[in-house]
Amino acid sequence: MGVGSKAGLYIAFSYDDALIRMLAKLYTAGISVGPDEEELYVGETASDVVNVIVGNITAELAKPEEIITLSPPVLVAGARTIRGHRKTTVAVLTLSFAEGALDVEFVGPKILFDERLNYRGEIQS
Repeated sequence: MGVGSKAGLYIAFSYDDALIRMLAKLYTAGISVGPDEEELYVGETASDVVNVIVGNITAELAKPEEIITLSPPVLVAGARTIRGHRKTTVAVLTLSFAEGALDVEFVGPKILFDERLNYRGEIQS
């Protein structure tokens, strides 16, 4: 998901399979889901969790009276590796649960982050 930064800040989420399947079961509790629909609901749950988390952190990224733009989440199935340019920083936060881990990766220009990978804010042009 892209977050409205002139410099280009992207947030990627990676779910362990068991974790996202458990979350999908919670999301669809009380709904009849056929075997042919399970993958659809797993994907929709993954995207919705991204929307909820990113939606809750946008206030931290915004300056007063600033509009933050968000791209729709893009779902990529299977293992992927994020490789950045030499001027890019990738900061990873891993949340561990009994069912598996959720990695949240923040990708952006090094200038957006301090030496401890704290977000500094928008780059002034």
